[in-house]
Amino acid sequence: MNLSGTVEPRGAGVWMLDAEGRTEYVNATMAGMLGAEPADLEGLPLVNFVPDAAQHRVTTYLERCRRDATAQIDLPLRTKDGSALWVLASTDLLPGAPGGNGGFLSFMVDITEQKHAEDEIRRLNSELEERVRQRTETIRQLATELTLAEQRERKRVSYVLNEHLQQLMFGAAIHLNTVEHGLSAEDRKQITRVNQILSESMKVTQTLAVQLSPPILL
Repeated sequence: MNLSGTVEPRGAGVWMLDAEGRTEYVNATMAGMLGAEPADLEGLPLVNFVPDAAQHRVTTYLERCRRDATAQIDLPLRTKDGSALWVLASTDLLPGAPGGNGGFLSFMVDITEQKHAEDEIRRLNSELEERVRQRTETIRQLATELTLAEQRERKRVSYVLNEHLQQLMFGAAIHLNTVEHGLSAEDRKQITRVNQILSESMKVTQTLAVQLSPPILL
């Protein structure tokens, strides 16, 4: 097919293939994207310029174009020096001889920078997700440590109330009982009242100790 005189889209690569996917024509823009001259591509299959891992996509893409008469794809290409090039390819099926397959006419736009930007966004998102995961784990660990520290402090205070303070009050009560003999009736009445206060205080401290550090039920 002769494309001379055809108005080509500004900035777009034009790549015409025969029914077998071999190059019949490329414009200077398309060849320039690949770091080559148009004559360098003549007769070469499109898959020659596609990385091995993506070559099956070209076959599937052209089959879809044969079926639907038009198709579009983001396609990775390999330039003459081996560097990566991404293009947005829009391909139309060309009319062929009666009963035969036509070729393909593709218009390709360089979207390499867009792909690099998308990769960078994915990388940044991945880093952000990892940072959030790490921060969440740090907060969880801090919360656990805070809970354990609170439990240790509650046990310590409970021990002071239940053991140390109660022992002091019990000792005070015994001491009062030993000095009670020989005192006047009024003094003994006051000592009795103090003993009642000490007894009530020991009950309160025992209750607080249990509330601060409840016993574990097995």
